[in-house]
Amino acid sequence: MFENYKGYYSWYSRKYFLFEYEDSLATQYKQQKINAKDLFKQTEKDKISIEHIFSQTFSNYYWRNQMRQFDDQEIKYLSGSLGNLLPLLSSINSSLQNKSFKDKKSSDKHPYGGFENGCHSEIEVAKNDDWNAQLIYDRSIKLLEFMNKRWNLNLTNEQIKELTFIKFVNDGREILPALEEKQVIENHHLSYKDYWKYMLPTLRNTSGIFYNVHPTAYNYIVGYPRIAGVCIYCRITQNNLKTELYLEFKHGLTKEVFEYLLSLKDEIEQEKGVSFIWQGADNDKPSKIYLEMSDIHFNNKNDWDKYMNFHAESAKTLLDAFEQRIRDYIENRI
Repeated sequence: MFENYKGYYSWYSRKYFLFEYEDSLATQYKQQKINAKDLFKQTEKDKISIEHIFSQTFSNYYWRNQMRQFDDQEIKYLSGSLGNLLPLLSSINSSLQNKSFKDKKSSDKHPYGGFENGCHSEIEVAKNDDWNAQLIYDRSIKLLEFMNKRWNLNLTNEQIKELTFIKFVNDGREILPALEEKQVIENHHLSYKDYWKYMLPTLRNTSGIFYNVHPTAYNYIVGYPRIAGVCIYCRITQNNLKTELYLEFKHGLTKEVFEYLLSLKDEIEQEKGVSFIWQGADNDKPSKIYLEMSDIHFNNKNDWDKYMNFHAESAKTLLDAFEQRIRDYIENRI
């Protein structure tokens, strides 16, 4: 469901489930605001669509500041989570777009009225002063508990938490200081593509791969050494840089290779003089070994040389440390 980061937004039954929840509120308040027949209307003006409360695009200051402690992948998970979705008329949805939460809920900010004048689900959400990751998680739990009871699923509390796909919200990380609005506004034009274009020549020369990679608008680029199932990710998040050795083999080999490398952890880290971050997974799920630079300020272009050197040198370090060991292990296994 989250492979393309659309999450519950790509769930076929999302509209029907959110209507069921809305209908339960209508029963509670003895007033129907959305009819089942509205789900099937074809005219753009009248049909029901699904709104992301926290916008799918987060270029403005409000959302970037609200989600500042999360990386881009986590932000996409939050956006596509069940607790971040609302049923709306399409005409209202298109008028809301990338507005802040306060603007979305206010009836004074746009001609169709805000959440506070909408259906029961919207009014319930509009009671909050702000919209953040914790509220998205809490609402996800609430909706999944409703689903569990309504559909007699017999899910445990732990299963419900897993089905949010955003348990990382409560991982105890430090809440970062608020972003400076002036800096966000002045530097919003700096793009990932600008950075990749700037740093790729150095990355290619240092790592020996990435020669067929071109600048992209995404927050990552991928290089491929000549081992099937192995690649190097260079990532930019809101607060840090990562260079990852990404392992994804078939038939249970991912876990086997990762555990073999992990058994050599002390030897490898002593040899390279660095401490890698090891992130293993069960069965055929991808595993990662990576290096990270924290407390970055991507919008400060004066720091790009430092970031470029980190990505280039860490890619080389990962390849030097692991590429031949992986190759030898696979060949000896065969």
